[in-house]
Amino acid sequence: MKRHIAIILPCYNEEKIISHSLRSLTDFLETQIEQQWTIVCVNDGSSDTTASKIREFQKEYQNTIVTVHFVDKTHNEGKGAAIQAGVEAVRADWYGYMDADVSIDFQIALPTFVSAMDSSDMLIAERTTMQKEYSWFRRLSSRFMTFFPRWFFRLSFSDPQCGFKFFHHSLLPLVSAVRQSRFSFDIELLVRVQMQGKNIRSIPVTWQHRTETSVRLRDGVRYLIDLFPIMEVAYSWRTFLRLYVLMAFFITIIVYGWTVVYGYFFSDDFTWLWHGAKILRGEIGIMAHMSTFFSPVINVFYTLFYTLFSYHASVYFGFGLLVHVLTAVMVGVLTRYLSRSQLAGFIAVVLFSFAGSAYEPLVWVGANMHSVAAMFIVLSVLSLVLFFEKPKSRFLSLFTTVLALLFALGTKEIAVALPPILLYVSWWYLRDKKVRQETWKLFFVAIIVSAVPLFWYVYSQYIWQKSSVWVGSGAFSLSVERLYGLPIVLMDMVFPLAQFLRSHTAMSYALLALGLLVALLYRFRQNATVWFGFIWAVMAVMPVLFFNHLHWWDVLPSRYTYTARIGIVMMIAVILVQLLQQGKYLRLVHRLFWVILIFILYNTIHTAHIISTQYAYVYETGRALTKVSEELATIQPEKVVVEWYRPFEKNVAHIIGAFDVIAGIPEDRVEFLEKDELYEPKEGEVVVRWNDGDMRYHLLR
Repeated sequence: MKRHIAIILPCYNEEKIISHSLRSLTDFLETQIEQQWTIVCVNDGSSDTTASKIREFQKEYQNTIVTVHFVDKTHNEGKGAAIQAGVEAVRADWYGYMDADVSIDFQIALPTFVSAMDSSDMLIAERTTMQKEYSWFRRLSSRFMTFFPRWFFRLSFSDPQCGFKFFHHSLLPLVSAVRQSRFSFDIELLVRVQMQGKNIRSIPVTWQHRTETSVRLRDGVRYLIDLFPIMEVAYSWRTFLRLYVLMAFFITIIVYGWTVVYGYFFSDDFTWLWHGAKILRGEIGIMAHMSTFFSPVINVFYTLFYTLFSYHASVYFGFGLLVHVLTAVMVGVLTRYLSRSQLAGFIAVVLFSFAGSAYEPLVWVGANMHSVAAMFIVLSVLSLVLFFEKPKSRFLSLFTTVLALLFALGTKEIAVALPPILLYVSWWYLRDKKVRQETWKLFFVAIIVSAVPLFWYVYSQYIWQKSSVWVGSGAFSLSVERLYGLPIVLMDMVFPLAQFLRSHTAMSYALLALGLLVALLYRFRQNATVWFGFIWAVMAVMPVLFFNHLHWWDVLPSRYTYTARIGIVMMIAVILVQLLQQGKYLRLVHRLFWVILIFILYNTIHTAHIISTQYAYVYETGRALTKVSEELATIQPEKVVVEWYRPFEKNVAHIIGAFDVIAGIPEDRVEFLEKDELYEPKEGEVVVRWNDGDMRYHLLR
């Protein structure tokens, strides 16, 4: 019995070449009488006369020994979808496909492929020449697009993208399972077949580039974007976890690694160092709060680091980068479990690692309490998710949930957003009756155990804060008007808006942001992870939203958006993956890719501008304060008088802290002058004066 071979030709706007291609192919196949041949022409929603030319050819060759089958698709869905439609249209022993421009010398290739079919499951062509007609850029890009998928998916073929492949009918389930409908169809098919351990043979072929083809260079960019969903098929969870760590580490180091070399303490950083030194000397306890901050975790951090590293700033910045990497990885893992998509977790890791407008905890040591708090918040939520997802480790997961909750509350008051988030996660999982029956006892015990310290913390914060400078001065107050700015605050985490907001434009931006949020939440209303990300962002913003600003539309300081940005990143990641998986919105995804890339670049440039102007200055003020403190350490004056004009003139604690930690001069030997007040130092006294010209503190004796 003859072997039945079906050749699929996907066609899109190929009116100039399709007739010639079909005629030359059919004429050759008529000479290959040892096999039974079927040509399946699939018109992939062409907008030209491709369909009519195929029908004309079909009528002309209807009495030949080669069967010509025609599949007419009304909408363009891509090469992969056309191949799948062609495969479904006929039944054969072997299936193959080639490009409509028949660039392969099929008169040599087909007999070679047929002779190899008995010993293989799949045959793929390997192009042996690179045409001189190609420009240097086209040759370079072609080589890259061939190399990249081979390296990325560990494929053992030199030319995986060549559009000339044949496979046995036993592989039909794998062909039907391919999700990529466009140019990355070949790669996903090879990945699936290789993972099943099938015998794939690569055969060299002669190939010539046809300039008439409708495939455009910009399709190459789309092709590279479309490769990423194949990661879900090609990579195990362990491999993805390694990718999460590597991406978080490399992005953080590339974007913020400079802080280890160039960053330095300034302002409150010296106050925290002083706080740690006093704890070390036993003057105050670990549970003491600095001003209104109740941060025993941060107290431990500064005490430990001051003991080990003194005031070497690079170590403190390195710790902040490490916290950011760990947080980014956990954000990815959390997104993966909630969305059931490893790719969504990967995208979340990449987006969060850049930090965007939430850069302050990475470039300011004193602001790393926000990233540390975020790390414990994510750890607590992730542990609760694992409590429900992993029955074998439920006790450990719940213990970690409660412990991370307490650590978060002991780091920064922004952690008051964590209990509502934990309640939402619990409600999400406990809707399942089976989960309720398996977990309610242990879960109830955890609530009782954590309720006491949680109540104590909330009550203590109320006592501390109600008489604090923040509330007493009116810097913090509950105002309904401030809620108007919530959409702006959320949008600012994606694209910096501060420089565009004015009294006459603020309401327009607020309505635009609100409209986008409502549209996204409605469009993806069935996606629970999108709602989770939104609730996370809102809950994390609420504790800091009501700090008074000059205008209701003012955006939040960068450090206050660090935790909330986690929710925004989750929303973006799962929305992109859902659109990719649905297939029909690929063009939208491609455009969104460029929009997100532009936003990332703009955020990076915007952050770089702020750092090069503002932070370059404040780092120098910190170095100047350290230098003058080291000078004071050598002379040990009986009294130090600090003039009013200086950086951060309203903050005296950081100067006291620097003098104490570096010079060993206690607070009672330091005096601060009022504005325009002059002082003539006596013997054994010095005056500290700031000079803008050389950006240094000078000692007057």
